[in-house]
This record gives sequence, C-alpha cells and structure tokens, in this order.
Amino acid sequence: MTIPKNTRKARHEHDDEKRNPDSLTYLREYLNKMVDSSARRNMPVLNPALRERARNCIKRSEENNDLLEFIGDRAINLIAALLVDKNKLNSIHHSIVRQVICSNDTLGRLSYHLRLHERAKLDARDLSGLGQWDPSAAESPPKVFGDLFEAYAGAIFIQYGWDKLKDWLQRLFDPIIKAATTDFWFSSSPEKILGIRKVSLKYKPYTPETKTQAKLLDYVEFKRSVLSSQAQSLLDALPPSIALKFDSRTGKLQEPDVDKAEVAGHVINMWICQIVVYLWPEYHEARAKAAHMLTTSRESPDWLDANV
Repeated sequence: MTIPKNTRKARHEHDDEKRNPDSLTYLREYLNKMVDSSARRNMPVLNPALRERARNCIKRSEENNDLLEFIGDRAINLIAALLVDKNKLNSIHHSIVRQVICSNDTLGRLSYHLRLHERAKLDARDLSGLGQWDPSAAESPPKVFGDLFEAYAGAIFIQYGWDKLKDWLQRLFDPIIKAATTDFWFSSSPEKILGIRKVSLKYKPYTPETKTQAKLLDYVEFKRSVLSSQAQSLLDALPPSIALKFDSRTGKLQEPDVDKAEVAGHVINMWICQIVVYLWPEYHEARAKAAHMLTTSRESPDWLDANV
C-alpha cells in the first residue's frame, strides 16, 4: 500500500486545531527531507514470518504485531534515553529530547520515510487515515505509522538481540538528537537551558488506588525483608563516591542524578518486558492486549490460571 504523493485535502480551516504546538522546526525539517535510501538499505532484514507479523496491524487477527509493538516501545525508550544521556545539556534537555524522539510524530515520520507502511496489513480506518495524511504538513502522522516502527524495532530485538537494534537506532537517532537539541536552544526559556525546573507546590487531590495496585503494594509489603536483603548487594556494588541528593521540598532527585532515575525507569521497563516474554512465551500467541499483559483472545491457558 503506497500513499499518493500528491494527496492534498482542503483543510486549512482546521490547521490551527490539528497543528502540534510542541513540534520542533529543525527536527521536522530534517525528517521531511529524509529521503536518503541508505537508511532503508541499512535496515536489518527480518525472516519472512517475523516480517509479516511486524506488518500486521489488524488487532485481534492471528499473528498481529501487538506484542512486537510493546517490546519495541520499551526498547526504543531505553535506547533513546541512553543516547541522549551521552549528549545532554541538563536533565530538562534530556527529558524533552527523549520525549521528542519517542513521540508518535517522530517515529511516524521515520516509519513513512522507511516505507514500513507500503506492505502493511491495515484495517479500513487506518488505511483511510494514511491516505489523508500529508507528510509535508505540520499535522502529526496517524498513530499506525509509529506503531509500525515500534513493531519493526521489536521484531529486530526478537531476531537479532539488543546490540543489533541499538546500532540501527543509533544511526537513525543521532542526527535527530542534534536537530532536536537545536530546537531546544532556540525554543527554550533561560530556565530550561540552565536546567532550572519549576517546582509546583499546588495541592493534588488524592487518587484512590485501584484493586490491582493495592494487591501489588500488599505483596511488596509482605516481601519487604526479602526485597531489602536482595537489594543490599546492589547498594554494595555502587561506588563509594555516589551520594544521591534529594530536594527537601519535592523529594525528587537533584542534578546531576535526576537523569539516572529516568534511565533506570526505562531499564526496569525493558527488564520486565524481557522477563514476561521469557517466562510466558504464550504471549506471542495473544491477539489483543498483549502489550498490557492482560488477556488473550483464546481461553486462558493453565499457566495463566496458575499464576492469577
């Protein structure tokens, strides 16, 4: 399926509503000019079965890309956090640029220029959205573009592993980081450039715990002594020079340690993803909600009932 190059819809009256106010000028200019075929030539080749699975965006169909998208999302966020961390100006720059890289707008435009959509299996709604989107416009691409990129990344991880995926994404992301950093300099306030975060002391209403959250917290409390003893080996492995500083008002980490928490969060998410897929490979057969690890479209297997 190929998007007509000259597709243009009369929608000027809606541009203000649809335009993304946080879009970055230099980054969009780079992505819109990304026509270098070398980016496509350097794409890792997937085996036919995995490639077809990565292309299948039809939810609840057999062999769809829902789980691959989940794996790719976790891997992309972690790799982006690590790459930005090497060139960060401060924690605010680190957070903003990583979010920009991992946004649907950026991943969707990358997906378009890599032509991941051309042989994708789409439902009628997604197919209509692709036909109406103008790649040169400020409007963000349909979400399915970003989903395809994440699914392809997840498939690379499954077939080749971490190093291959990281090398491929680094070639794509390095120039994007430079463009997004240029936008950061030109669009940020002095406070952001200097890394000064605004502290909000407004009252936040209490959000009641969900039943699932309550169960998890009960379990953590029950296992407190075991978790503490196992965590001690990690604390002992830290260099003696490590001294984490916390803001007395907010309780949050202060510079330069705040970025460590963000990277660590993505590391933990990736570990959870790997552990779940390793322990329960049946998730590869899930037709829906595999990303949330909640259910499959078939009857619950014995391993699920035993672990509920």
